[in-house]
Amino acid sequence: MKVNKKSNDFTSFDISATKEAQEINNAIDEVTSTKYDVVNIPIEDIEFNPKNTRFSNIDTDEEIEELATSIKLYGLIHPVAVFPHGDKYMLFSGERRTRAYIMLGRRTIPAMVYPDTGDLGNMEKLYTTNLQSRILDIRTRFLAYKDLREEYENESKTAKSADIAKKLQLSSSYEKKFKLLYQNAEDGDIELLQSGDMTWEEFYRHTLDVVAARENNSYKKRIEI
Repeated sequence: MKVNKKSNDFTSFDISATKEAQEINNAIDEVTSTKYDVVNIPIEDIEFNPKNTRFSNIDTDEEIEELATSIKLYGLIHPVAVFPHGDKYMLFSGERRTRAYIMLGRRTIPAMVYPDTGDLGNMEKLYTTNLQSRILDIRTRFLAYKDLREEYENESKTAKSADIAKKLQLSSSYEKKFKLLYQNAEDGDIELLQSGDMTWEEFYRHTLDVVAARENNSYKKRIEI
């Protein structure tokens, strides 16, 4: 496969109003179409989801403070979403709102209680709801793609890259690029990207260079044979 850096150049994320975008929106209906009763849950009974660090780390104290001010003035427009976790509840949507409620000294918070669908199902809902409510950069979306692929592998379940991409609201062109990067990244590079020691642009360019070098070497070997 010939790698054209110019055609593969992408450092931002955009979904246009196309048929493909509509198909992506349809893919999240399973999470959002079912209606659940809203109940008030004690804040002390809510646990923060350890897998939500992919999204919560991008929030600043100032942003949480601004949200708390908005909630104090206008109330909570959208309840948080949780699932049963032992004798408590685990968040998969609404960490910012919950932190704002804690900042305000509130004792309970309105929540929709979803069924516990296991690690994989809960992760899918976590990522779907966060992607719906946030404008995320390309790095965060790629790492979310990586997380879901790894979770499927951990569960010994097969899933097409395109199916995972739809859950993350990725267009087919981004799915192909993410798949290329995921399958060809050198050992340790994704960890460097995740820790912040490598920028998205550095990771992207370096991985494309790796792909181009591999394809060139493969071509040379075919010529030699």
